[in-house]
Amino acid sequence: MLDYLVIGGGPAGAAAAILLAEAGASVRLACRARSMGELFGESLSPGCAGLLQMLGLWDSFKEDGHLPCYAHRSAWGSSEIAFVDLIFDPRGHGWHIDRELFERRMLERAGALGVSITHEPVDGHWSFQDDHWQGTLRHEAGQIRARRIIDASGKASWFARRQGIERIIDDRQIALIAVMQTERSLEDTSSLVETVPEGWWYSAPIPQNRLVVSLFTDAGLIEPEAFDELLAQSRHTRERAAGARMLYKPRFVAAGGGRLGTVYGPGWLAVGDAAMNYEPLSAHGITLAIRSAIDGARALMAGSEDACPAYERRLLRAYAMYHRECRQFYRAETRFPDAPFWARRRSAAPQATLSPAQGPEPS
Repeated sequence: MLDYLVIGGGPAGAAAAILLAEAGASVRLACRARSMGELFGESLSPGCAGLLQMLGLWDSFKEDGHLPCYAHRSAWGSSEIAFVDLIFDPRGHGWHIDRELFERRMLERAGALGVSITHEPVDGHWSFQDDHWQGTLRHEAGQIRARRIIDASGKASWFARRQGIERIIDDRQIALIAVMQTERSLEDTSSLVETVPEGWWYSAPIPQNRLVVSLFTDAGLIEPEAFDELLAQSRHTRERAAGARMLYKPRFVAAGGGRLGTVYGPGWLAVGDAAMNYEPLSAHGITLAIRSAIDGARALMAGSEDACPAYERRLLRAYAMYHRECRQFYRAETRFPDAPFWARRRSAAPQATLSPAQGPEPS
């Protein structure tokens, strides 16, 4: 019998598996294989170094060619650029990462510690009895038994929602994302945010002279075919992307915030985006996912009656703070009073929920 089954092979799932394996537990990690172009570039916020050191990943991370991010630039509430220099941040600078390479390194680290990794999705019915879970993988014969399950399946919250837990959706924001190739070296490694009537642009360099360019908006406001036209109507983002060619066709991804009604139950616990995800405006997505995975794994290992409730309380406090900060940021942009995207964020929209039967497959 396994000590732990981890569902999901992203940063949160891999981090939880690493920590558990380092403690001597038997761990299996089940995740689906991802295709090229599915993993876009993303950033790690200042303070990530300590987490990567804890997981034994820092040395390889520094050698892998991820780009340091020394500053954030934004045209928010004004057409002029405001500049935040991370050189004054006591935690150090951030990073723009090659997401595919980053996740591969995490899984390699988990495998080196003895974690059994399979690219077979968890499937079928799972039952909890005699203090352990029993179920199947999609294309693997026989039953799997595990004392505890960690749901790290991303926003799908695949396992938790099959236990009847609803997911609360705070924002229906989406992102239209493109990856571009530049022929010149990207000397400016800052992140850039620029507001427009349709929402806000985000751009950042990633390794191999590539540029991630995303327009965050609401479903129904734009079509993917309008990407080039809308980019041309921007100012700072257009200048940054000048001369770059498209590597992948722009596509929509969900980008709103959301959380589970509860992040734990008998014999299971959710971490990372499966527990709660922050919209990209927070700029801490991966870092917070890894931190919650470490915290959640420790709560399960502690085994005390209050460990999981205390873990949930910490997540909820952080989520409430994130909500307050987001409201302040959105209300600071007053130039587009009649634009639907901004009007919706000035009003206090009620939260929506997804029932356990709804939602995508786990990552």
